[in-house]
Amino acid sequence: MELLILLVVLVGRLGGFVADFGDWIVRALLAATAMAMVCAVLAVPLANVTAGDEAPFLIQLLMLGFALALAGSTYLGVALFSGLPEPLEMSGRVVGRLRGMTSRVLD
Repeated sequence: MELLILLVVLVGRLGGFVADFGDWIVRALLAATAMAMVCAVLAVPLANVTAGDEAPFLIQLLMLGFALALAGSTYLGVALFSGLPEPLEMSGRVVGRLRGMTSRVLD
C-alpha cells in the first residue's frame, strides 16, 4: 500500500517516469525476490547454528558469511542475468577504485 502511495506522489511531483521504468522495476523485483527466497531457505539453518552454544563461534561466523555471500551472489546473478545495468556500473566503480588504491600502495 505504501508503495502505491509513494508512486502516486512521485508521479505527481516528477510528472511521470521514463518509458522503460516498468521493465526496470520488474527486473529489480525479480532479483530481490530471488534473494529473499534464498534468505528464507537459509533463515532456519542459520538460526539453528547461531543460537546459543550449539556450534563454535568460528563456525557461526563462517555460516553467517556463507549465507551473506549466497544471498548477495544470488541477487547479483539474477540482476546480471536479467540485464540490469547497475551491477555492471557498480563493479566498474569498485574495480576503478581498487586500481587507484593499489597503484598508490604499490608505487
